[in-house]
Amino acid sequence: MKVLIIHNAGRSDFPSGELVVVNEEVKALRERGVDVYCHIEKNDNSDDIFSFRTLFTGINLFWSFSSYYKIKKLIDKYNPDVAHFHSVLPLLSVSSFYACKIKGVPVVQTLHNYRWFCVEGGLYSDGSYCEECLQKGALRGIIKKCSRKSFAASTALTINNAIYVKSDILFNLVDRFLAVSKFVKDKYIQAGFPEDKILVKYNGIKLKNIAAKEIKACDKKGITFVGRLTPAKGTKILKDIIYQMPDVPINIVGEGPDLQMLRDFCSKEKYKNVKIFGRVDSKKVYDIISKSTCVIVPSLSAETFGFVAIEAMACGTTVIVSKIGALPEIVERSGGGIIIDPPGSSEKFVLAIQELLNSPKKVEEMGVKGKIFAEQNFSMDKNIDKLINIYRDVLKKRS
Repeated sequence: MKVLIIHNAGRSDFPSGELVVVNEEVKALRERGVDVYCHIEKNDNSDDIFSFRTLFTGINLFWSFSSYYKIKKLIDKYNPDVAHFHSVLPLLSVSSFYACKIKGVPVVQTLHNYRWFCVEGGLYSDGSYCEECLQKGALRGIIKKCSRKSFAASTALTINNAIYVKSDILFNLVDRFLAVSKFVKDKYIQAGFPEDKILVKYNGIKLKNIAAKEIKACDKKGITFVGRLTPAKGTKILKDIIYQMPDVPINIVGEGPDLQMLRDFCSKEKYKNVKIFGRVDSKKVYDIISKSTCVIVPSLSAETFGFVAIEAMACGTTVIVSKIGALPEIVERSGGGIIIDPPGSSEKFVLAIQELLNSPKKVEEMGVKGKIFAEQNFSMDKNIDKLINIYRDVLKKRS
């Protein structure tokens, strides 16, 4: 089988979780003997894409001639059986789907975010979870300048979605949408996507890369936050936890706009219990997680999957997560953690952390449940089995 995988990645200086998923799936497919060609577009000059010139002419975002001809050439060169797209906006545009349609190549798209109906992409606005575009109409995204805090960008994306989604054009070009969680599928159905075209396919993780040594609950110390340091990921809650728990070891792993704020805060207030690692390799991340009593995921935006929570469970570490997006879907089923409702309550996070610190037995039990659940449901082998079967099913329905 030949598969052409196409992805519009983020900026080179801020590699996204989506790109990690794409790269890992490509490696795993090749290990299975699938002939894969991967084409990645980077957003390094994306500010130019959302200029007013683009807004009025429709170049690139609404219809990218360069992407259309580029994809056609790739199809001519590699003759794929299936084209698997991940993110397509803003560089690739729907013209890439048309190129596949003209060439008779079936299309699969993974829904990593909410961009087809939420111009911000994460169901997040003004510091909290937001469904206004679903409930009150897409104009809310323009009024609130939800994309890049830009009227031009928000308007362009809203018009693009109106052209292709509201008219059903998109549904005639894509054979199968892959939602990375049930929550994502439900939101897309709510946005008007046909239910029979969407399958849930969780992301996979390479369990052998984690392979953490077993650490007893009584030997685990403190809490860990892993992720991009932004308000949407809960940095305000993290700051409150640091303030309220000055004697608890706290590890912070990741980069982002709030990194310096957290460093300044910890330095000024002399919180010697906090270690800020910045970006580290995955082996080091797993080591830190494995030695922690729990991992916290205090997100305020609707996580589409919850990689950090699942990786923590795979390490045998208990998680405490916000009741938002796909996080409760994962943790509820696993029994491997505590769910905080409402999501923005730092007080409830502190209480849950204290509960675990005072109960090694509970930490042990949840850690075991979470690890079993991660191994049974999120191994890369099972993920690739399902993906290959989806490709075969799409080809069968086309023949």
